[in-house]
Amino acid sequence: MATFPFSNLIEGIKKIWTVPTGADADNAAVTKNPVLIGGRFSTTPATRHNGDVATLETDSTGRLLTVVSGRKMKVTPIVATSTTTIAPAGTETITISPTTGYMVTNILVMKIYESVISGATTGSHEISLYLDSAIYGFVITATCAYNKILNLYKSGYGTDITVFPIVVGDYISVIKDVKFSASTPLKIKYTNGTDANSTSRLYYFVVLEEAVV
Repeated sequence: MATFPFSNLIEGIKKIWTVPTGADADNAAVTKNPVLIGGRFSTTPATRHNGDVATLETDSTGRLLTVVSGRKMKVTPIVATSTTTIAPAGTETITISPTTGYMVTNILVMKIYESVISGATTGSHEISLYLDSAIYGFVITATCAYNKILNLYKSGYGTDITVFPIVVGDYISVIKDVKFSASTPLKIKYTNGTDANSTSRLYYFVVLEEAVV
C-alpha cells in the first residue's frame, strides 16, 4: 500500500479551504482566479422537470432572467358635483389625483356633464381635460353652444359638440391611453364663454384603475 507523508495531507487540506485569489475579470475570458458564479445564455432555454438541477439563465447581455408575477392594482371611483356660480368668461378647475403611492393606468368610466346655460343668448361653454404638465398639455377640449348640453363619456360625447381630437376613434384612443400620477394629475377645466352666469350643477364621475408605483 502506498503511503503519503502527513505534511502532504495537511497541504492538500489547506488548498481545498483556501479562498481563491487573483485578478478580477469582467467582459473578458476568465483565465485565472477568482471563481465566478454566473449564468448561461441559451437562445432556447431547456425545459426542466421536477427534481432537475438547473443553471441560472441569462439574456444575451448577461442579465439574469427573472419572472415577476402579480401587480398590485385597485379601482377607485371619484364623484364631484360643483354648484359654484361661474360668471361669463369665468373658469373652474377640478384636479383628479390618484391615491398616494399609485398612478392611474386606465380611465375605466368617465362622465362629465354640464347643462344648458339658463338666461344666456350667445356664446359657448367648454370643458378641457389636460395633464398638469408643460410637456403634455391639453388632452381633450370639448365645446358647444350656450343652449346645448355639454357632456363627455369615455366612449364618446353628446351631439352638437365640437371636440379635439375631432375623430371619435382618436378621442376614445386618447382617453384610453391617458396615464397620470400625483406629480402630474389630470385636470378638468370648465370655461363659461356665454353672456350669463352658469348656475347649473357641473357633474364629474370617473372610475380609475390605479397601480402601485
